[in-house]
Amino acid sequence: MIPLPAISAAELENAKHRTFVYGRGAATDMEPVIITQARMKNSPAPNRPGNNFTYDINGQSANLTEFEQLPVHAPKPWGIETDGGDSLGMNPHRVSAAPVMGDLEIWHLVNGGNSWSHNVHVHIEEGRILTRDGKTPPEWEKWARKDIYRLGHLDDSGGEVTFAIRFREFGGTYMSHCHNTQHEDHALLQRWDVNNPGQLKAFLTPEPKWNGCTYTDSVTLPTAASGDVEVAQDFFNHNQASDLLCPSGVTADCPGL
Repeated sequence: MIPLPAISAAELENAKHRTFVYGRGAATDMEPVIITQARMKNSPAPNRPGNNFTYDINGQSANLTEFEQLPVHAPKPWGIETDGGDSLGMNPHRVSAAPVMGDLEIWHLVNGGNSWSHNVHVHIEEGRILTRDGKTPPEWEKWARKDIYRLGHLDDSGGEVTFAIRFREFGGTYMSHCHNTQHEDHALLQRWDVNNPGQLKAFLTPEPKWNGCTYTDSVTLPTAASGDVEVAQDFFNHNQASDLLCPSGVTADCPGL
C-alpha cells in the first residue's frame, strides 16, 4: 500500500473549506435555448446527406430536424449549490472553486435529499475522508485515498461527507460530477480550477468547434477564491484535528495527504 504523506494538525486547522450540495431544482432549469439564424449558411460541420445547417443553438450549428425536436426549455433538473449559493446547472464558463496549487483544502459534499444517491467524482486529485455525517468514517475510508465519494441513503453512503484534498502538481481546469449517468447527463457537473500562486484572472474557457478551438473569458462565483468561511469557522468547534488525522490514542506523526 502506498503510504499517506504527513500532514500537520495546524495545516488542517488552517485549510480553506468549500461546501457543495447536490440535488434537484437548479436555478438554471428554465433557461431558454437560444436559437438564431446561423451566421454561416455553409457550416463546416461534417458532410452528411440531407443536412442543412441553417440554425445556431447556443452557438452550435443545428439542422432543421434538430431544431424541430427541441423542447421549449432546456432540460436541466439537477444542480449544485456552492458555499450557500444558488443551485446551478453546468456552465463550462463558470468557475465554482479556485484552489491554489499546493494548498490543502477541506471539501464538504452534501446530498440535497429526496432519496437520491450521488457518486461524486472529483477529477485529478485524491482526497482523504475526515467525517461522514459528522462522525468518524469506517477504517477502510479513513486510511485510503479517494476520488469518488458516495452520498445517499444506502448503508455505505451518507447525507454528508467531508474530506481533505491537496492540489499538488497540475494547474488548470477540472471538474466534479455525479457518476450516476442520468444525473451527469442532465447537468449535475461543475467546473473548478487549480490556480497558480498569485494568479488574478481565471483560466480561459476553450470553445471547440468543427473548424478548431477558440478561447473566451470565464466567470467566477463570489466564493471561488475565499471558500465557505462560515463552515470553516464552525467545523473545528465540533472536531479536533488530531482525532481526524490519527488513530485512537496517537497525536503526533500521523499519516495525512
